[in-house]
Amino acid sequence: MIEPVVVDVTINRKPAEAFELFTRRIAGWWPLETHSLGASDNGGGPETVVMEPHVAGRIYELSPDGAERLWGSVTAWEPGVLVAFTWHVGRAPESGTHVTVRFQPADAGGTHITLTHDNWHMLGEEGPELRGRYLTGWTGLLNDRFAPFAQRS
Repeated sequence: MIEPVVVDVTINRKPAEAFELFTRRIAGWWPLETHSLGASDNGGGPETVVMEPHVAGRIYELSPDGAERLWGSVTAWEPGVLVAFTWHVGRAPESGTHVTVRFQPADAGGTHITLTHDNWHMLGEEGPELRGRYLTGWTGLLNDRFAPFAQRS
């Protein structure tokens, strides 16, 4: 079994606000210029990323020409509490791993966010290597992109 990636961050926002910023305002903090399928497109890459706000909602990037590239699908949507989704960026949906993001009130105020990324076995032999890359990736995204965005928004 490949251990899940677990990344934590605490921000000075209420859980409902943190959830809203993470999900509905994902385009404000996600680094499309480096973390997207179209980052190397001649047209300058995608213009936005969308997380549809409901179970079975899609997570996708949208290019200036209207092309959509699917990243995953929402599997749980509990505003202020948790969001979960499959994650298969650049892969077939049936090879999707799974991400759960929990939003809990922090003892000192604010919100403690825990992101857990698992089901690495879905990637076969690539699972261990990709797990290591995602550990670094999610840590950077939450600490260097999402947390600063949440503090200033």
